[in-house]
Amino acid sequence: MTTTKVVLMGANNPSIVRVIDRINKYNNDKILICGCIDENARKHGDYLLGHQVIGGLEALSRYPPEDFQVVNTIASSMSVRRGVTEQLAAKGYEFCTLIDPSVELGYTKIGDGTIVYERALVQPNVSIGNHCIVSSQSGVAHDCIVGNFVFVGPNSYLCGRCKLSDGVFIGAASTVLPDTKIGAWSVIGAGALVTESLPSRKTFIGAPARQKP
Repeated sequence: MTTTKVVLMGANNPSIVRVIDRINKYNNDKILICGCIDENARKHGDYLLGHQVIGGLEALSRYPPEDFQVVNTIASSMSVRRGVTEQLAAKGYEFCTLIDPSVELGYTKIGDGTIVYERALVQPNVSIGNHCIVSSQSGVAHDCIVGNFVFVGPNSYLCGRCKLSDGVFIGAASTVLPDTKIGAWSVIGAGALVTESLPSRKTFIGAPARQKP
């Protein structure tokens, strides 16, 4: 049995603690949460489900990269998630990939630093890049290709053979129809229905999805 010591980046997502608890329950290898880092530590309180919030990024110096990995829980903005990831990678930190034990990942490829939450559905021949978030109750159908720093919101569904470029944000309860491509860093609003391929760096809402004015 091996133990991986981790620091949580972000202190406002209690679900991540439950995922780690479930991984430790069902796997021989263990993950030990050693603290939480958050620039708004005062806002979120001193503890996250019993794990101490020790301060902002300056407090990370207590945890040398040769001994600790980082779990980046930032999900509200994928550009912020990328910026923090790049900042910590430059300091030598590696990022822990977390897959809830309820998720079947046979015949799939999952990148470094990606988090897949409980009861997500990931079908065969799916490729998901680095530092993505696949939320609870979401679905990624067969032969989808998902880039880096992509957020797939809760109860959303990517139908077969979709291709999402880097930084795409899929809002909660959205549906992306088969063979659709979404350009880099575009945002799909909650409940949207994407029926055709969409360009980069735009926001789309509604059913069918149309560019937000």
